[in-house]
Amino acid sequence: WNGAYAFAHYYGVNLPTETQWEYAARGGQQMEYPTDDGTLSSAKANYNGDTPGFYNPDGHSVAVGTYAANAYGLYDMGGNVWEWCQDYYSASFYTDGATDPINTTAGADSKRVRRGGSWNYHAATLLTYARASDFENRGNNHFGFRIENN
Repeated sequence: WNGAYAFAHYYGVNLPTETQWEYAARGGQQMEYPTDDGTLSSAKANYNGDTPGFYNPDGHSVAVGTYAANAYGLYDMGGNVWEWCQDYYSASFYTDGATDPINTTAGADSKRVRRGGSWNYHAATLLTYARASDFENRGNNHFGFRIENN
């Protein structure tokens, strides 16, 4: 997360907030999955199928644009790599019904939000509303980021 944040800061842009990420992933509609039509298959996203706990040692991310864009013209919002957001993670943060919130308060573990699933995760992690924390801000070969497009 720190490297992604530094990149964005250097270029005068931001990582998206969690709310912005979800809005973009839904493509202006109530999409279940962040694909061209809201459905999921191996022809629509780079993920491990519906096998929780399955890890393919030969798996990897693929070039952006390998799969069709969503309604906003955004590629690979689901699968490929998890995407870091600005927000700190809190399991209960969205329970107050706030509009366009951003969690700027670090919890005891200071974990950040990641969204979208990745090539080695199952379908449930690719849901437009699925949330996860980031394993102590460490990177690996299935974490990445996109920048906010002003």
